[in-house]
Amino acid sequence: YEFFKDFFSNSIVIGDKRPFLSVLFTIKTNTDPTKDPSDEIAKEAQQFLINKNINVNDKVSSLLKHKSSFEKLAIAIDDAISVINSKAVSNASKIKKWIILSRDLSIKNDELTPTLKIKRKKIEINFYEETKHINETLKLKYN
Repeated sequence: YEFFKDFFSNSIVIGDKRPFLSVLFTIKTNTDPTKDPSDEIAKEAQQFLINKNINVNDKVSSLLKHKSSFEKLAIAIDDAISVINSKAVSNASKIKKWIILSRDLSIKNDELTPTLKIKRKKIEINFYEETKHINETLKLKYN
């Protein structure tokens, strides 16, 4: 959804050999992709939170653990996904679940190529603990 372009750095749709489509999101951070991912939320992502009346914290980890802020963000994401799903050509092409990963992707962690293409298999391995429940829960509301 267009208004999330300032907030999410990546959205990875997964669905191969799964009962439905899910999306893994990463929040934009102040990170050079060749280095370790930062926990500091990028200015444009912070502005997105302000515009949505979500308490701004400059850390991804804090946002994901702050229940009321995360719940407001979850509502905005659900609303956007509803709009996207309303344009889906079939139920199989609708997004059923989503999760925000705890950190951004990086070349250093072998999740991105030098040209910043996503390495799906490596992401599945690196974020296994965070994503293993995606087929069991509607969404991770709060870490």
